Amino acid sequence: MGRNVPKDGQVCIESRYTQGIQFKECKTWALGLKKIFMDICRGVLRALFLDYPLSKVFDKVCGNVSDGDFLIPVEHLLRWRMTELTLTDTQAIVERLTQKFSRSNCSIFVHLFDYLCVNQYNDIFVDGNFSTPLIRHEHLFRWMEIVKFIDGDLLTIANIVNCDKNKRQRDCFTWSLALKTDETLFDIENTYIDLHVHQNVANDRFYIHWIDLMNRFAITSRKTEDVKQEGDIMLDEWSVKVRQYAPLMLWKENYTDKSYMDWIGVASIIRFYLFRFLEEGKAIAPKERRDIYNCMTDSDIAKLLLDDCRRGVSSYRSTAFKEYLEKSYVDKAWDYGIQDKYVDEDSKKSPYCILIGERRLIYNLLLKIEENNQDAKKMAPWLYLYLLIKNRIRMEHYLANDLVGLSNYNLTVRNSNSPMTEAMRMLFDKFQEDNSIMEVRMNEKGCDEFLKEREQPKWIKAILLISKSFRIEESKSIVAKYIKPLQKGKIAGVDFAGSDTEKRPRDFEDIIKYLRDKGIDNLTYHIGENFYDLVDGLRAIDEIITDLNWQKPNRLAHLLALFTNADKYYERKHYTVTMPRKMLLDNLEWIRKNAPEGVDTNDFVLPEILQNDEDIVVFKLKRTIVDVVKYNQDRIRTEIIHRGIPIGTCPTSNLRIGYFSKYSELPTCSLLSDEDSVVTINTDAPGILYTSLENEYNLIALALKKDMGMSEKDIRQAIERLRQNAETVTFS
Repeated sequence: MGRNVPKDGQVCIESRYTQGIQFKECKTWALGLKKIFMDICRGVLRALFLDYPLSKVFDKVCGNVSDGDFLIPVEHLLRWRMTELTLTDTQAIVERLTQKFSRSNCSIFVHLFDYLCVNQYNDIFVDGNFSTPLIRHEHLFRWMEIVKFIDGDLLTIANIVNCDKNKRQRDCFTWSLALKTDETLFDIENTYIDLHVHQNVANDRFYIHWIDLMNRFAITSRKTEDVKQEGDIMLDEWSVKVRQYAPLMLWKENYTDKSYMDWIGVASIIRFYLFRFLEEGKAIAPKERRDIYNCMTDSDIAKLLLDDCRRGVSSYRSTAFKEYLEKSYVDKAWDYGIQDKYVDEDSKKSPYCILIGERRLIYNLLLKIEENNQDAKKMAPWLYLYLLIKNRIRMEHYLANDLVGLSNYNLTVRNSNSPMTEAMRMLFDKFQEDNSIMEVRMNEKGCDEFLKEREQPKWIKAILLISKSFRIEESKSIVAKYIKPLQKGKIAGVDFAGSDTEKRPRDFEDIIKYLRDKGIDNLTYHIGENFYDLVDGLRAIDEIITDLNWQKPNRLAHLLALFTNADKYYERKHYTVTMPRKMLLDNLEWIRKNAPEGVDTNDFVLPEILQNDEDIVVFKLKRTIVDVVKYNQDRIRTEIIHRGIPIGTCPTSNLRIGYFSKYSELPTCSLLSDEDSVVTINTDAPGILYTSLENEYNLIALALKKDMGMSEKDIRQAIERLRQNAETVTFS
């Protein structure tokens, strides 16, 4: 068995095997060999292309400073991220990498790109000379997991380079950001409807914004009286909450006072030099290297260097491509890297034309390095530093960590806004998938712009978004403003979104009554998605059913609290809840009112000593809380299905936000087991989840096949049922 594993999966296990050590001695054996191989590959890539200490790379590349063994941090990073590995495991992995990287006299950075291009994850891709890269359907779970932390576009390009090496160069770079699979277990020719997608994160913002930043050559100076708040940095005019990337501080880091904007400024300089190398064959000179190194400690040098690069780029702008998607009012070259000579007629018709410059740059550099071009190999350290900075910034745009709840999601959405939003609106209708329709959640500005259009795209249905973070009076005003477009069907419905910790369902009672009185019954309510405690989430769902008398055609979205495993949830929380005292009192009252027969409700009374506490209370629950939760999950779910209320699920979003570990645990799969449920599949926020509607259907189909053992015939029927449900309940 140990002899047939994938090459890079053998890093740990085979080295142990060849040393005569039994497999059972490896702590990770219990996880299964196949999973170990995948995890090791993913862990090493993450350590090298995301977690690696940025300042150490910067000093080594720019300052010619020796930092000892480059791979030593990798061992610490693997041990930090992969707690299932033992010390022996991580040492064996790094030892194998060291042996692999010492087989030639190439620089460590060339070896890193060799590892990137010839790697275990390559079997995820379909082999062949395709203009559009494809993911193997059976490996879609693996792909979704790896792109959480590693730039999927970089992995795609690296795989293409591995296929194209020593062959004819590729000239098509307009593939979709969310790659398609080679096959599906359903009929993709049918029309599919996405009932739940938010406009501001419908399309990928990061790549477009990155290109914008790479063309600015600017580092924003702060006024001396400005105080940098913890966790809040300024990128030009773009406020970014640093939320999910927390580097492991095992080493003394330099440049800790620098913001991401400083690193982005360095990246824009390096990108220009990389592009210049490809166009003119001119490598980075020693003086330029010293200037880059000094610009992190001397703002005057940084500004002069950025000005030099801006002037250098000006000569490329005159020959850069400008006419995106036949939009004649685009009067500037968004990216100097997209030269007219690179863009053929087919590329001009693609919304991904704007990515040609960046993709071509990385592809050609990697290809030259892999083809042993000596000049290109000298540029490898700079390319690595550029990609490391880029992936670090990318992590602030993706809902990619293991934190649960909407706070994390909301920060991600906030980070998606950028000065390129207007430009993205121009391209929005071109990003639409074939054979699909979207109900798009729009704020006031989005609705206003949609209503101004002389001809609204037939595939878009505008839904007015009311956030639970709004004041109720503000929400009333917004609803009143759009009541006529709602009555005429120009706006298809109203969506109440956000955390239940912000507003309770009964807070919207007057607004919903007003809408119903005006003949508007196309309403969706996001519920049971974000909560202090599982009981709190269930109580919110119960309230909307009882207090607001929710009936079809009104829809409910998410309902994660109904499907969260109560045993695992409370074990994870050690049967302890922490929340505002008033909310805890309400929860305990609800428990006593809705407890099943046989449960002692006296266990759910707040002690007198805690009743006078202010604000946040910590309360230890009795283990019978699991029985209470399970009973009410069944009760509420039965009532929703009995009423025929449509339920909108968003698989990848639900997986990232909720307490689930795999797609088969999600509400979608659970509801499919009940023939009377009206469940649909949607994307929610494809631009920050690296997904598409087609992939969401594929992921559920794969879960039904791999984890639930359904036949392909039954899967096709289940997927068709989901599709028809969406078609039936879409707002007209």
